[in-house]
Amino acid sequence: NLISSICTYDPEVSSGGDGVNEDYNIIGVFKGKMAVCYGFSQVFKLLCDYGGISCLIATGRCYGMTNGLHAWNMVEYDGDFYHIDATWDLSKDKNKGLLGAYTYFMVDDDWMKKSRELNIYDVFPKSCGLQYTFFGYNGYMITNYHQLSDYIYQRLKEYPKEIIVYIEDHQLSYDILNTAYLNAINRLDIKDKLIKEKVYYDIDVKYGIARIIIE
Repeated sequence: NLISSICTYDPEVSSGGDGVNEDYNIIGVFKGKMAVCYGFSQVFKLLCDYGGISCLIATGRCYGMTNGLHAWNMVEYDGDFYHIDATWDLSKDKNKGLLGAYTYFMVDDDWMKKSRELNIYDVFPKSCGLQYTFFGYNGYMITNYHQLSDYIYQRLKEYPKEIIVYIEDHQLSYDILNTAYLNAINRLDIKDKLIKEKVYYDIDVKYGIARIIIE
């Protein structure tokens, strides 16, 4: 959150340019307020080092990109390592709700392999498990879409302005989410109020993540 609040991704580099040297180190983040993935990764590692958290910089190649070279971090927690990609979550965080984006926060190897491959010339620790992800830690996780309506119902009773959920079986679509939401609000005493409000859905089918934003 700190990195995303003070820095943005360099648009010249993202559009195919070379950028400047500072984009690739901590100077770009703290002085120029602009960097690329390696700069973000270095700053994240610096903050972890100061906090006494074991952290390393991982590199690899992202699928479906011309160059595809990318850098992110792995941190050690409770005896195991997990992936954190501040760069990709930064790009997701800018215009998607109040809770921010934590799609690549404390995730495992299988999760990351959906978008990239690790550099075969480096040796990285194995990572397994999603219990410390934003979704797992906060209880924003369900097994399948059949549980979605009950999950939304329970969250709506708290009357939040945003609901986020990770569905383990990844069975997710607009129709599934919309049906579950409508079924949930029909069970509430405040359904008339909710029906009048604007509702936006954000769905990431690849990762099984759904976000409901209520205005």
